[in-house]
Amino acid sequence: PNLNLQLGYDWASQSDHRQRYDNQNGLRGALNLDQFEQFSSLGTYAIATLRNNGILVNGGVRYDRNRLQLSDRFTADGDDSDALRLDAISPQVSITPRLGTHWGLFGGYALSYETPALSELAVNPTGLGGFNPELGIQSAQQFELGIRFNGRQSAASLTAYHIRSTNELTPYELEAFPGRTFY
Repeated sequence: PNLNLQLGYDWASQSDHRQRYDNQNGLRGALNLDQFEQFSSLGTYAIATLRNNGILVNGGVRYDRNRLQLSDRFTADGDDSDALRLDAISPQVSITPRLGTHWGLFGGYALSYETPALSELAVNPTGLGGFNPELGIQSAQQFELGIRFNGRQSAASLTAYHIRSTNELTPYELEAFPGRTFY
């Protein structure tokens, strides 16, 4: 058997300074929102690949720790500073057995996630500052099964898959805030 193991991490950070003004018939009116937003993420992962007797097995797991912070700089209406932590675990496994020289099967399972973006979290339908408390992690479960042919002059594959997602962000507008999109 041939086993490969990979361990790793990645780190990312984003900062936004968001300001919003009253719309006075197309002209900039008074400042009504001024906030500094920061999104930082630390991900750690392990991936293993095993080859043995014509069978390839891949597996992995990833843990992400996402921290979102908002510092309210427009405190005339109160301090709406906020912090949010969205953590997620993403496992994945696949198996690919060979069926002779040119044919092979493959199948797999994965669980993935996506956090809301700062721009989506920053529009709070309550009309106040701070993050939208209704938003959370969007996740997707994926299953796939297929067959593959690799010949000397041609290749083909047929795949069936099913993805089930939850907590998808859906945009909408409120009559009280015309032209502003909420999620």
